[in-house]
Amino acid sequence: MSNCNLRHGEIVKGILLINAFDIEILLAELEKHQNASAMRVAVVELAGPVDTPRTDLLFSTLIGGYPVPIVACAKGLIGGWALDVVLGAHLCFAAESCRFDLSGSPGRLAGNAPKGFEPDKNVLSAWEMLELGEINGLDRQSKMMEQAKMAALRISEMAPLAVKACLKAVRESEKSTLTDGLAMEAALFAELFESQDMRRGTAAFLEKTVPVFEGN
Repeated sequence: MSNCNLRHGEIVKGILLINAFDIEILLAELEKHQNASAMRVAVVELAGPVDTPRTDLLFSTLIGGYPVPIVACAKGLIGGWALDVVLGAHLCFAAESCRFDLSGSPGRLAGNAPKGFEPDKNVLSAWEMLELGEINGLDRQSKMMEQAKMAALRISEMAPLAVKACLKAVRESEKSTLTDGLAMEAALFAELFESQDMRRGTAAFLEKTVPVFEGN
């Protein structure tokens, strides 16, 4: 990542970095950039302790329904609204020393709990969250931001229209029937088939080159 220096509140190589040290900053930056055509993925940096109450608006509207993938990285004690970000983000990387405070979220993880998990346990370690599948990786040397940046850079190089279509298909399928979901996927595929990025990708495949997608 030496050639991709991210700065808070700016979009660099399609990646928006947000140093979310309080909920107001996070909400403002997400709302400010959510329609930015240059943004392909958002990286949200979380540093505990965070104990501000949870907010349904943040999780259901901005995190769960955000138009591009959100990659979170966490350290310290994560709870409250920051826990919503971790659970709602598409990817999350944490420091090995990170702890996750589930107070106020009874049974939130019960459906995914592994054998021997204590459902009434309020604070989980990063290793326990990894075993639960709630985070995607951890780092003993607290270099989780580098992991998050690498994942974000890889996403930013993908076809943005296709990535957004995948997110939309997943979100909509959660509230539709199988028949309706399949019909929507077919419609999204038809839209992508007409895009210039589809042609760029096909040409790159045939020419054995790396495609450069422009989002149109």
